[in-house]
Amino acid sequence: MQIQYAYGGGRTKRTRRRQHGFLGLGIIILVVAMVIGFVVLLSESKGDGSVVLTSNDIEKDLTTTSEPVETEVRKLPPKLDFQELAEQWVKTASGRSSVYIYDLDYDMSIAAVNENTSYSTASLYKLFPVYEGYKRVYDGTWKATDTLVAGRTIGECLDAAIRSSDSTCGEALWNKINRYELDKIIKDEWEITNSRISSLTSNPVDIAKMLKRYWFHPDFDSETLLTIMDSMLNQPPVNNGLCDGPCVWRQGLPAGLSGDNVLVYDKVGWEHSATSASWNLYHDAAFVVSGDHHLIVVVMTADINSFNEIANFGTQLREALQN
Repeated sequence: MQIQYAYGGGRTKRTRRRQHGFLGLGIIILVVAMVIGFVVLLSESKGDGSVVLTSNDIEKDLTTTSEPVETEVRKLPPKLDFQELAEQWVKTASGRSSVYIYDLDYDMSIAAVNENTSYSTASLYKLFPVYEGYKRVYDGTWKATDTLVAGRTIGECLDAAIRSSDSTCGEALWNKINRYELDKIIKDEWEITNSRISSLTSNPVDIAKMLKRYWFHPDFDSETLLTIMDSMLNQPPVNNGLCDGPCVWRQGLPAGLSGDNVLVYDKVGWEHSATSASWNLYHDAAFVVSGDHHLIVVVMTADINSFNEIANFGTQLREALQN
């Protein structure tokens, strides 16, 4: 019995030593794994080219800094109110006029005069098929390099329809989408309810809604938006036979508004009277960036004597923005 007891006790001791050995080895493996994991995590955070989007939509590349990423909240500029200015201009304009100004920073209207009055769109209609065209290129439905009309590609026409208000390109894009299908998209998908582009009718509020959709671009990326904004900003005169001499696209709002610290990204639409010096239609739809302010300005007119009246309104806006 004593021998059996002595043997059993030795076996118990050996078993306990074996258990202690396994436990120690497990702890060592766990510690090593944690150290390796920490090193891998640290190396990835510094060297994998990750990009973090901060709260003010600034992309911060983690490969360029080891400092913590801090989100920044953009301070809103002072509130603007251009209602009185717009009312006064409409009173003195020579023809039928409407103004709608939307503050993108505060997501609100800051001037609205006859804003729901319907007009023939003239070339402002191009804003609608161009947006849908860029959307289809971005999602792969269309290829920008495919020929569309007159030897020009879809990509070239998307640019020309805005930059030089090219009607051949605008109509080709419109027809490729199908104008009645575009009406349905505008109403059902974009929730722009008082425009019928198939019959070329819209109003300042709906044009502003279309521009707002461009600005926030839920259907394509920021690089696409930058391409569009360049088409709206850099618009040299074009001698295309449609005007007496070159067509000067930026003679209205951009002529009055543009200046130091003010950028005007514009689409114009007009119809000049064949029998007089007046304009049957003259419309300007623009993004205006002035310092920290980001606005949409839409002016639509009929039977106005001169585009200089619209340029003068632009000058008044610029002066108000800079005061």
